[in-house]
Amino acid sequence: MKSNNKHIQKESEQLDVFNIDPRTLGRPLNIAKANLTPKLKSIEETLTMAINSMTRRCDSQVELKSIAVDMKPSVPLHTAPSFFSHSSHRGVCRLELSLHLLAQLAEAFYGGKPCFSAHASSNVTHLRLNASEKRVQTRLSSVVLNQIDANWSPLDNSPEFNTACLSVRFDIVIGELRGELSLQLDDELLIALGEPTKTTSYTSEEINDKRNHQLRQVPVKLNAVLAQQRMPLEQVAQLRVGDIITSDIKEIVEVSSGEQKLFLARISEQNNHLVLHITDHINQTENFSS
Repeated sequence: MKSNNKHIQKESEQLDVFNIDPRTLGRPLNIAKANLTPKLKSIEETLTMAINSMTRRCDSQVELKSIAVDMKPSVPLHTAPSFFSHSSHRGVCRLELSLHLLAQLAEAFYGGKPCFSAHASSNVTHLRLNASEKRVQTRLSSVVLNQIDANWSPLDNSPEFNTACLSVRFDIVIGELRGELSLQLDDELLIALGEPTKTTSYTSEEINDKRNHQLRQVPVKLNAVLAQQRMPLEQVAQLRVGDIITSDIKEIVEVSSGEQKLFLARISEQNNHLVLHITDHINQTENFSS
C-alpha cells in the first residue's frame, strides 16, 4: 500500500508542536491547579473592591470565568503586559487588562472623565499603554497576586514566556463597559505555589513582620482641602444655581487621612489635571517610606 508522504508532510507543517514536559504527563499540574483554585476564587471580591475604589463607583462586577492548564500561553491582550517574579520560587507570571477597560480605569483614577458606556471600547485608538495605564495595570496586578502569595516583584523587562502555564481569566463589568483581566503562571510557579498548604510555625518577629506587611496593604483615603470660604448664613441662604463663590486656592495644602495629618503638598497642574506634589512630612517621626 502506498502512502502520500507529501500530503502527510504538508499537514504536519500546519500543527503546533511542543516539547513534552514530564510533569504534564501525570497529575502534578492539575493537582496544583486544584490547590490554587480557592485562592483564585477569592480574587473576585478583592478585585471588585479595588476597582470600585479606583473608579469611585459601587457597581463593578468581577467574575472568575475560566481556569485551565495550557501547553503554551495565550496571545497577550496588548503590547505591554505586566510581568512579575516570585522572590522564593523560580518562574514568572504575566497579567494584562483589556486595553479599552484599562484606558477608562486610568482616566477615572487620575481624576479625568471616564466613560463606562458600552461603546467606550470603540473609542480607544492607541495600541500602546501610556505611563498612567501601565501604573494602573501594575496596581491591579498586585491586588490579584497578593491573594495568591505576598512575595512578588515587578519585572521591568519582558522575559521569554513560552512554557506550559495556568491560564486564568476574569470578566470585569463596570457600568455597561465589559473587559477582562488575564493571569498566566508559568509551570515553575504553578507547581511551587500549588503545593498543599503545610503547617508552619513562626517566631514572634516573623508574625509582626507579616502583620505589618498586611497593614501596609490596607487602602486608606487621603484628603486635601484646596480652598475654604466663610460667609454669613444669610448670604448662604440666598445662593442659587448659577451663583459664583469666589475663593483662592492655597499653594500649599495639608494632606490627611481621617483625623491624622500626614503631609504638606504643593498644588500643581499636570496634563490638564490638578496634582499634589508632596513636599514634607507633617510629623517627622513618621517614616512612610519604609
